[in-house]
Amino acid sequence: MAGRKGLIALLTVMILVLGMLIGCGGDEQTAAPGDKVQTSTPTASDENDLAKLFAKAEKVPGIYYELVMTSPEMDEQMTGKFWIKGEKVRTEFTSPDGAGTMVNIMNSKEAFMVMESQGIATRLDISQFNEADNTPKDAMKDLAEEDAKLIGKETIDGKKCLIYESKTAEESYKAWIWEEYGVPVKVETTAADGKAVIEFKNIAIKDIPDSMFELPAGVQVMDFDMSQIPQMP
Repeated sequence: MAGRKGLIALLTVMILVLGMLIGCGGDEQTAAPGDKVQTSTPTASDENDLAKLFAKAEKVPGIYYELVMTSPEMDEQMTGKFWIKGEKVRTEFTSPDGAGTMVNIMNSKEAFMVMESQGIATRLDISQFNEADNTPKDAMKDLAEEDAKLIGKETIDGKKCLIYESKTAEESYKAWIWEEYGVPVKVETTAADGKAVIEFKNIAIKDIPDSMFELPAGVQVMDFDMSQIPQMP
């Protein structure tokens, strides 16, 4: 599992893991209203494991959700909308200054930051960052290899979840996995400087139209050199 110094990168990986897991098939399912939470303790009869849960995610045709993320490393709560289908991802975030909506469209090789009001889409080559030990699938594999334990059950917004926990000397990590579809509903990372939380709200399991991952007509595409970005220590 990544260290605390890579917290934001780890959280981003957890967001994208949904896209890496999604395959074909499945039925539409929307979130139940409300924030009611029910908890229970696992028993010896629990036979669910991470591999079985992630296998369920492979049957999902696509997913939409609204993300809420808080972290000691962020000045304010971050919210956004996500559409994921296979390796295709579309995100929309409201600009903190209220100037508009920031749209990102990406696949496994490249990402586009779309500024439609300016008629520009900046292209980033992200394939160079797909290292063997730094992909969403590997992040989930790390969770299993680090002896993640089933520590409880919790119902969040009508979704029955299994809670898995993994600990290192520097941090602890918890994931609430939706039993029915095998996708995360909540992720928590706790370290000496505080707790970071990702919540996936208003989840809808459904096919996503390919048009959601297309650039707006008429935008000018500009390349950005990712090698100029300083590497995280």
